[in-house]
Amino acid sequence: METNLNAFMKPELKEEQTITLPGIDAFKDDKGKPIPFILRKLSREKIAEIRENCTTRTIVKDHRTNRPMVSGNRIVYDEQYDSDKAGREIMVECFVQPDLTSEKLRNFYGVQLNSELPDKLFQGKDFDYANKCVLIACGLADDETEDEVIKQVKN
Repeated sequence: METNLNAFMKPELKEEQTITLPGIDAFKDDKGKPIPFILRKLSREKIAEIRENCTTRTIVKDHRTNRPMVSGNRIVYDEQYDSDKAGREIMVECFVQPDLTSEKLRNFYGVQLNSELPDKLFQGKDFDYANKCVLIACGLADDETEDEVIKQVKN
């Protein structure tokens, strides 16, 4: 039985996809309504790349001889993963509105790095909400989280 490959050829999967979620009360338009968040759906490859960039590896050295430690004919490395940095980098990549890569926003809030903007823009519960929006956009949230976000916006 031959499979029709056309069924697997979805043009929308090749394009950058975005999702629109309700905004927060901290940022309102001229009519007093919260400005919606627009988030980019990141691929698993992009998320893995960000996580890899937030991982540092150092060679473990013998404290007596200062030579690299070897185990099973391989050099031993110590890996440190900065999950906070990765989370903020993923948030920056996801958000289209507000644009967390905006030089104008960085200058206004007095920060140098894009990854510093989420902490300035989103305070307390707003940060938690923005983070949940990112999880939904990336497909990392469970159904309960999506329902929770919708319920939070209604209240």
